[in-house]
Amino acid sequence: MKNYLTFVGGKYYLSRGWEDFKESFDTREEAKKFVEKLVTGEYEWGQVIFIGDDIGEELVTEFYYPDRHFNYETKEWYGPIWTDSTD
Repeated sequence: MKNYLTFVGGKYYLSRGWEDFKESFDTREEAKKFVEKLVTGEYEWGQVIFIGDDIGEELVTEFYYPDRHFNYETKEWYGPIWTDSTD
């Protein structure tokens, strides 16, 4: 299995786990392009998880939201967006 795992789904729900897994990739860019392509079509959300090369690396999760969202602080619409687990 490669370091970047991709997951997509029709709606966000808890506890589906590996049932939403699609494919793994060598690079973050490949994984994100794959997710964006699928989410633009039949799915509503996507996720990329970096599992690292060794036990010392931090696990990073990025979520892709294709819909537009409203920022109440700036009073502006934005999207689609990627957010990571540190946001």
